[in-house]
Amino acid sequence: MAKKEYKPGCFFDGSKGKYMGVDIQKLAESNGWTPDEGIITDHKHEDYLEVTAEAEDWLNEFVVIEGCYWGYNEYGDFGLWSMVTE
Repeated sequence: MAKKEYKPGCFFDGSKGKYMGVDIQKLAESNGWTPDEGIITDHKHEDYLEVTAEAEDWLNEFVVIEGCYWGYNEYGDFGLWSMVTE
């Protein structure tokens, strides 16, 4: 169950590129995720992508919005997207 109310849409624009991972980690942390070694802010750190993926997985498991998923769209934006295609 989501601790905060979220609506589907883009949360982080793909133009942030590799730096978007920090925002994804912080979003998960603000909802209760506690990474083992803290948030990794250096995109060159060997575990940066892995920890970002863990944050995304955590959001999908614990910040559940019915009919939606957390992830990237075809343009590289990260957000909460509807599973229903029109």
